[in-house]
Amino acid sequence: MKFKTDIEIVTGFIGSGKTYFINSLVKNTLLKVEKILIIQCEEGNSKIKEDLVNFKNITILNYDPQKPLDKDTLKEIILMYQVHRILIEYNGTRNLADLLEILNERELKKISNVTSIFFIADCTTYKMFLNNMPTLILPNLYHCNLVVFNNSSKIPKDEFKSIEKHILSLNRDTFILSSTSKDSLEKDLNEEDFLDGGMLKLSRILTKTLLSKF
Repeated sequence: MKFKTDIEIVTGFIGSGKTYFINSLVKNTLLKVEKILIIQCEEGNSKIKEDLVNFKNITILNYDPQKPLDKDTLKEIILMYQVHRILIEYNGTRNLADLLEILNERELKKISNVTSIFFIADCTTYKMFLNNMPTLILPNLYHCNLVVFNNSSKIPKDEFKSIEKHILSLNRDTFILSSTSKDSLEKDLNEEDFLDGGMLKLSRILTKTLLSKF
């Protein structure tokens, strides 16, 4: 393998809107020259859109949520598929820090690179999860590049401001996006322009494609 595979992690509890986000992420960042593997580590209420499933450069891998993604499994997947980008829809009941520790091992860093971590949450249940399962929620907040809150219109504005302030106190480099519902997520992402789908990404993909031919 002559190039490193980019890895993007989408985490959050079931029902938070992870698959909705992945549909929007892929639709808005996929380049025609790019090959993507989506690893789904849980079966939620939503599905990957049919037009993405049928796109020849996208492969969906349904991974048993009862099995951990260990180093050997990840290495085998990366080398087997040899795609430009892997999206991992990570099970929210597993600790993100464990996955990042594995991906940061030397053997995997030689063939892959974690480029983005997205934490998806529902405003109506966020505080409950944070109060009852802080050991699962906090690693997401410490490491994520973007926090997406769905159903932001269902809680008072001052409560959401308090949530934002707390998150930024833990991770000052993250971005926070509020969306009134899962259905409006794609529009909100487009307006804020958080996703990497531009010329710099195209340059990286073309360079990797060229390297794979030598």
